[in-house]
Amino acid sequence: KPGGYQTAMPQPAAAPPAYPDFPGYQPLPDDAQPTYAGMPDNYPPPPPEAYEALPNGPMPPPAPEIQLQAPRQRSPFEPYELALLKYVVRYGEHILYDYDDEETKERVVIRLAEFILTELTQDDLHFHNPLFKQMLDEAAAQCKTEGFVASRYFFAHPDATVSRLAANLMSEKYQLSKYHTKFRELEQEEDKLEPLVIRELFGFKDTYIREQIKTIQAAIKTAQQQNDMEQVFDCMKKLTQLNELKNALSKKLGERIILKM
Repeated sequence: KPGGYQTAMPQPAAAPPAYPDFPGYQPLPDDAQPTYAGMPDNYPPPPPEAYEALPNGPMPPPAPEIQLQAPRQRSPFEPYELALLKYVVRYGEHILYDYDDEETKERVVIRLAEFILTELTQDDLHFHNPLFKQMLDEAAAQCKTEGFVASRYFFAHPDATVSRLAANLMSEKYQLSKYHTKFRELEQEEDKLEPLVIRELFGFKDTYIREQIKTIQAAIKTAQQQNDMEQVFDCMKKLTQLNELKNALSKKLGERIILKM
């Protein structure tokens, strides 16, 4: 029977940052160079007759307008969202828990996609990437359908973006990040799905709390500069609560993962 660590997550002072959709399913390298959009490689100069009417002779062709395309801003949640989505695509229909409820005396069956969505929802959390969120929501809604197999469902998805991402996540060569390849599993994933999924969930929640701590610390600095001591004290109380949650998550992660792995 699952004993998910439930916390009353504090709501952010402002809406969470919006991150662009995940294009191409490969994060940009840190040393990525800007690209130039809208300009052909063989940009042609104006024809010679365009200069014949000029009183002072030919002028050089005007420089084309160049638009710089900045590298995509990375979400700190992306490695955990992708890791969780990998398990959803591969094993979304897998039964993670099957037990008799002591109070209702009913049989409870919880599948992997349902478990991930429930663990996030109960703490008022969600995937920040809209594409990832869509895929998790669909898997959780479909996983109780008879004959549902997550990998087949996403491979045959009418949205080509979804099917391409599913193919990448199913590939054994797909590497999510240096962090996750460092902890590459020696056994088959199917043998220990529960601790693997829980580890990524706790990592996601821990990252959320750390981002909120950064936001509160910035607010404290601003309030101090404005000599708004009431705001400083209010933020300090929130900061204390967040640090308590962070410590509790770390302790719970050790209890549930280290002992099980």
